[in-house]
Amino acid sequence: MNSWIWIVVLLCVLVTLLVIYVNFRKTKKTMDTIEKMLDTAIEGIYSETHFDESRLSALETKFANYLSSSAISAQNVRVEKDKIKTLIADISHQTKTPIANLLLYSELIAEQDLSEDMRSNIRIIQQQTEKLRFLIDSLVKLSRLENGILTLSPRQQAVGPMLEEIQRQYLSKAQKKGLQLQL
Repeated sequence: MNSWIWIVVLLCVLVTLLVIYVNFRKTKKTMDTIEKMLDTAIEGIYSETHFDESRLSALETKFANYLSSSAISAQNVRVEKDKIKTLIADISHQTKTPIANLLLYSELIAEQDLSEDMRSNIRIIQQQTEKLRFLIDSLVKLSRLENGILTLSPRQQAVGPMLEEIQRQYLSKAQKKGLQLQL
């Protein structure tokens, strides 16, 4: 009787080891399949291979659906970027002529015999038109930067001259309003 117990225990241990080994092999095969799916997806050539009722087949189908929607989303982003790029180019093109005309006509008016107050107003119009031109040019540069056409090469530069220019532009206006503008 005692030997029968040992035989049953040994048989149970063998069956348990066999079940563990089979599960290990099944898990390894599943993991290898998932790894192959990911590798082919990274290469951009993924397609479903199993069409049965297994859980792995369901996973492949979900993975294929995810990759498909991801590709569609990426294409939509590219289309939207192209639309924005076209819009910015159109805005830039459409504003260059009016800005150039504003500068030209303000220069022509400045050549006339005008009071100092009118000359000051003409200078302000010219400065504001130059700012508008700067903004449009910056918009175009930003678009080119986003699309990889331009690259940045930053450098250190003094802030003082820019601040002095701002102070020069707004000092008389500040004084007229009783404000003090200091650097």
